[in-house]
Amino acid sequence: MSALTFLGLIERSGNLAIGVESCTAAARSGKARLILTASDAGAGAASKVSAIIRTYGVAGVSLPCTKAELGAAAGRGQSGIMAVLDVGMAAALAEKLEQEFPGACGGALEILRAAAEKAAQRRHEAARHKQNLRRGKRGHSK
Repeated sequence: MSALTFLGLIERSGNLAIGVESCTAAARSGKARLILTASDAGAGAASKVSAIIRTYGVAGVSLPCTKAELGAAAGRGQSGIMAVLDVGMAAALAEKLEQEFPGACGGALEILRAAAEKAAQRRHEAARHKQNLRRGKRGHSK
């Protein structure tokens, strides 16, 4: 499966913000994990994406595809900027992008992998806690 096809799956799962305003809102609320920018995105949009990445610490990737190709991958019209909201999906997409376009992700891939591992660990710990609550196990303090 190509990275752009995977982007369509992310959109159908509801984990994709499309457009500058949606991406900014997602970053501001702490939900954006990876911001994708088309190669032909306007200068104003590119500067806004740079500001989002600096201000909110979101990983960013500039893709070697046009707005039409990026929008079509998500089942929309032309779209120059998108944000992936789920950390696991963002890490998987970054890996696929790195395979298809070597060097495109830069340091974003390592950051997303680490964040995805942390999220998986938290889910595992929450499941164990829930299981312990059902079994009646409690922590003992001295």
